[in-house]
Amino acid sequence: MADSPRIDELELKLAFLEDAHAKLDDVVRAQQERIRDLEDLVKKLVEEYRELRDRLEDAADEAPPPHY
Repeated sequence: MADSPRIDELELKLAFLEDAHAKLDDVVRAQQERIRDLEDLVKKLVEEYRELRDRLEDAADEAPPPHY
């Protein structure tokens, strides 16, 4: 029976660690989802930037109107 308090303490620590692990796992999953969303947004913004850049380059290549 001398080991009973020690076992109780270890079980309590294990329960705490399991709870902390579960909470950290939830945080990591949420962060991964956010990272994925941000990566998608960056890809979209890069595509939009390239389209705008190409349009501006095309507009710059056009001859100015005759009244200039």
